[in-house]
Parts: sequence; structure tokens; C-alpha cells
Amino acid sequence: LSFIDLAPPHRCSAMEDFFDISLFDVKLPKSIVIKGNPKLGLIARLLECSMLSFGLWQMWTLKTWWAVQVPSESSISVWYESGRRDDTVKHCTDAKSFWYDWDKSYIYRPSECRIVQRELEAYNQDAGVFVTTRVVEDRGLKAYGDACSTAVRDDCVRAGGEYSRAGDACTCKSNAEYFVQNPEESKIFILHTYSVEYEGTVFTGVAGDDVTRAKSPKGEVTEVPGGIKTVFVGADGERCTFGGKSEWFPADSKGGLGGTLGELLTCGGWSLDDTDRTVGSSGPDEVGLPTVRLVGAKVSVSMFYENPERHSSGEGYVICTIKVGVAPQWLSTTVYSPNYLDTSARLSNATVSNWYYRRYGVSVQLSASGAMAFFNMFTLVNALVSLIVLMGLPRVVTTAIAFHAIGVESAMYKATAEEPCKAANSFVGTLMRRMVYGGAFDLATESQKHHRSDAASEDASRLSYAGFQTVMQKAFGDLASDLNMDNIAFTRMVDFVYYNLHPSSHARSKPEDDDHSFDYVSSASWVKSCASNESLRLKDFHHVFHSARRPSITERILSTVRWNPQWPKDEVLSATASEKKRKGCQERELSDFSNKVRQLEERMRMVEAIASRPAVEEVGAVMLEPASSYWSPKDLGPAGMDLKEMAALQRLSQERLENANQSWRAATELKLNRRLHELEEQISRKTA
Repeated sequence: LSFIDLAPPHRCSAMEDFFDISLFDVKLPKSIVIKGNPKLGLIARLLECSMLSFGLWQMWTLKTWWAVQVPSESSISVWYESGRRDDTVKHCTDAKSFWYDWDKSYIYRPSECRIVQRELEAYNQDAGVFVTTRVVEDRGLKAYGDACSTAVRDDCVRAGGEYSRAGDACTCKSNAEYFVQNPEESKIFILHTYSVEYEGTVFTGVAGDDVTRAKSPKGEVTEVPGGIKTVFVGADGERCTFGGKSEWFPADSKGGLGGTLGELLTCGGWSLDDTDRTVGSSGPDEVGLPTVRLVGAKVSVSMFYENPERHSSGEGYVICTIKVGVAPQWLSTTVYSPNYLDTSARLSNATVSNWYYRRYGVSVQLSASGAMAFFNMFTLVNALVSLIVLMGLPRVVTTAIAFHAIGVESAMYKATAEEPCKAANSFVGTLMRRMVYGGAFDLATESQKHHRSDAASEDASRLSYAGFQTVMQKAFGDLASDLNMDNIAFTRMVDFVYYNLHPSSHARSKPEDDDHSFDYVSSASWVKSCASNESLRLKDFHHVFHSARRPSITERILSTVRWNPQWPKDEVLSATASEKKRKGCQERELSDFSNKVRQLEERMRMVEAIASRPAVEEVGAVMLEPASSYWSPKDLGPAGMDLKEMAALQRLSQERLENANQSWRAATELKLNRRLHELEEQISRKTA
């Protein structure tokens, strides 16, 4: 690491590591790709297609690119008008058929039908109207002195009341129960509007107008073509008629939507003459069944607004769907009037003490809601994000299957994906791999020396372009031939790698003319490129092993790695030195032994030369070792001193090689012994 110049670490190094990403860096997750398992791949594709189809279907059906706003009724106007009169209907001609006894205490006996006064026939409620169907009256009259005459008594009895006298005071109490004539023919008119706000703009529509008005935050009002189309549906969702039609267009709605109470009840699936057991007592003393005309009912008129983007019917109207629901129930109101004079009783001289009535009927209540859709980019982005999250589910399921359901393969997949990490092993492994990269560079430079004539002057720490090209040819020659890569393409690949091995290549597109840093590849750039994908960086080692580093409190508590271990280094070093000395002696002995073998081989060649000539008494002196000793062919003999010398050398090699603990020494011993044996046999034959 001598070529690295790093400053000492400082206190903020941990924070810098946390934010160690530049403006243009991108962090991506790491994943594994399982090859050769088509069944698992088929499961993954099916799950992905299913989730994608479901997500797209959900986006299309829910129109998730729209932002939905709920409108409110800007104003609802409801009014009532009397309808057609008919005294031949059943509740007028046969009122007894509607009698009902809840029990013995509560008995309902309407006797007839009447045309009542306007204020008794109906009255307006908050966003609705109450229509009377049955009336129960209670009257109390009290007179004094001359007013308590016989005529007063007769009039009281004739009116169905109870007459009594105490002193100079007399009272007349009477009650009556009757139906209102034809309340189902009463006219009800509805004029409705809506208002909705989106991003500061208020949209308003009125039934009967052909346009929708939009008021911007600045107060500017614009008109958009398309008014309100009103559609009536019943409780079952089927269309029903109100005022003779089920659809009311803007031109039809001018002046309000008008229809009868009977039509509203029919939309809800009821009529005033229908009976309902659920509102009865179901007791032992119950007689008959209560009708809606007798007890009353609540009619809910729910208006639901949708703009064209929401209902997607192709029409340019804002559609208001009015859904009518009817719920029979005991519904009544009581009115008290102490100053009311009933002229029909002709008690003109009497003073009214009190008079009140209880009226039963149908309450019509209107409410507004809806969904107005407006395109919103954020809503669309949220829908896409939801789709992306949904698409992650197949990956989770596939991962669970791959890690836990395929037996031995699952164990391998899980081990590949969940790589164990131990701090000390990671540090040591990274440093050792860097050492291997450096050794590979040394081999490349050695190879360069053998291929160049001027290798003696070549710097061993540098690799030239020609040497680098040779290394690339050895590494990728077979691959290039398999891929049918021509020389031009291979040269481009070599140039690309060679160029990017230089640190200065990242600062400019091409080198300058006077820049000689591209003439060679240095050991530093070689190792740096080989270790480019290492998880640990050089500054991590520098930070850990720097003498000025002070571990934090949390590191001292949680860390289990001894970064500065204590061990008998001096003893190990001395033992290492002795081992090196012993191995050096072995190396020298093996070298001497190899020289002996080469001498024997040279003698073998001379024996072969002698044997190939005609019979000659004496060839002359043959030099076996330059400037050492000379041997004559006569001295060789069939198995004389030379064979003993070779046997002694063999024994000596065996003794020395027994002390070697390296595998390559054992291989060398086997090779030399085999060669010695061959030489012994050849010399014996040739000499003979």
C-alpha cells in the first residue's frame, strides 16, 4: 500500500460513511438469478402475470387516475300542492277495513275520510315535506253562565262530544279519527342543485340549466356545456317513474321535478294500502294488520351526482341518480292550539279551552351525495406505486418457494442469497485477494520479459501495451475464437480495458500527446481495477489500523473483533527464520542433485555416440565436467563405479527428500528417481 496517500481518520468518519454517496451515484439492490429450473420460473411468470393483470384491471375499473370529490347540495327546494280529490276510494267508502288493534289499550278506529285544511294536509320540513294520511283530534270546550244553554248541550252531543255541567260552568269534550282524502295524489315538487370544489375552483349545477358554472379562485365564472340529467331508480336499482318519466333532462326540469306521493311510494316498492307486519305488536291481543296509511312511513330520496368523467356513459351531462327508499313506521306529530274555534260545532258563545290533533303520515326526506372525478397526477402516481408494490408479491412468494420448498436446491439458493459476513474474515479476505492481484501482475510482467528482446531494460513494475495485449490474448483467445470475434473487435476490447486501467482516463475522453502515463500499466492501477468490486475500500483499512484511531464507546461494547491482537510474534519470526534456513539447505541439495542428473544425461549421450561407431579401441578423453575431471570409455565398465555413484546419489536424494514437506518436492523426487532408473538401464546396455 505504499502508493496510497491517505490522511489520518477523524471523528466524522462514521457520519461520512453513512452519507457516502455522491450526487450522481445510484444505489441498487443485489439479487440472484436462478438458472436451469423451468418449473420455478413458470411459477414466477404465472404469479407475475396474475398480479399484473389484477393490478391493471383494478386500475381500469376504479379509474385510479381520477381524484374523487364529494359534492354537496347547494340548495334543495321542496314544496307541496294538493292533488286530485276522490271520495270513492276504499279508505273513504270502507274505512272500517283499515281498523287495527295493537292491544286492548291502543285501538285505532278511523271512521271516514275528510278534506282537511291546508295547514293540516301537509307542511314543509328541513329538506323535505310531511304529508298527512290520518288525523286524531281532541277538543275541549268550556262555557259559563248563559252560554251553558240547552242548545249548547245539543250541539255538543250532535258533534259526538261528551257534555257535562258543574254549577254555572259547562264543558264539552270530543275526539275524532279519520283519514285524509287521497294523500297519494298530492303533488311534490323538487328543485335540486349541487356544488363541488376542486383545487380552489367551485363547480355549480342547477336542475333545469343547460350549463355548469365554474368559479375560479380569482372570482372568474365560466360556463361549461352540459346540465343535470336526473334519473329515478327504486330500492332494487331498477328505474321507476316520477311525474310520468324516469329521466328528466335539463329542459324537462325547468320549474322543478314534479310528481305524486304515490309515485314515490311505488318507486320504493310500497303503497299506502299495503300492510306491514313488522310495525305491528304481534301480541296476543292484536287484531288485524296495520297499513302504511294508518301508521305512516319514511321516504328517503337520496340524490347521487356524477360528472361525465365519473359515470363514463358518453353523455355530457352531470347525472343525478335519485334512489327512493320507503320504510313503514309509526310516524306522527302533535299540534296544540288553545285559541281555535270550531265553527262547525256552532258553539259561538263558548270559550275554547284547548284543542289539539295528532297527525300520522309520510315524511319525505331528501339528501345529496356523489362522486365527481377530476384528473390528478398524484393520484395516478399513487396508483402506479400501488401496482409496483403489488408486483413485488410474486417475488416474495417465489423467494419463499425457492428457499424452503425445493430441498437441497433450496439450501444452495439460500446460501447464495444470504452470504454470511464476518468482519475479521472480510478484512483478511480482501487483503489476501489484493495480494493475489499483485502476484498476477508479477506473472504478467514476467511473461512480458520472455516475449521481448529488450526485456532486460523493462521495468518489472510496469506492463507495456504489447505485454498487456499478450496477457489478454492468453486469457480470452479461446473465447474470442468461439464467438467468432475478429481481430478488430478484439483489439478494440484490449484498447478499452487498457485505457480504463489508467486513473487519468476518467478525467478526459482521450489522452493528450505529452501524457506518457498511458505508455504502461502500473501495479497500482492493475490491483485497483481488479479490486474495484470489493466491498471494503482502502480507506476502511486505513481507518481501522491507523495508530491514531480511538474506538467509540459503542464499538468497544458491541465489537467482537480484536483489531490489535497480542501474540508471540518474536518466537514465530525466529522459528520462521530457522525454517527458511532449513528449506534453503534442502534447495541447495536438490540443486546439486539436479546437476548430477544433468551430468549423467550428458554421459549417456556420449555412450550412445561411442556405441554408434565401429569397433575402436579408444576414442579418447571425454570431458564430463568442464575444468574438473576427465573419464575414458574404458573406465565406464558394465556396472562399475558409475552405477555405485548413481545409487549413492539416489540414496542421498531419498534421504534429503524425506525431510521436504512440500508437495512439489515429492513430485521432483519421483521424477528424478524415475530418470535415474532409466539412465542406469541405458548405460548398462550401451556399455555392454
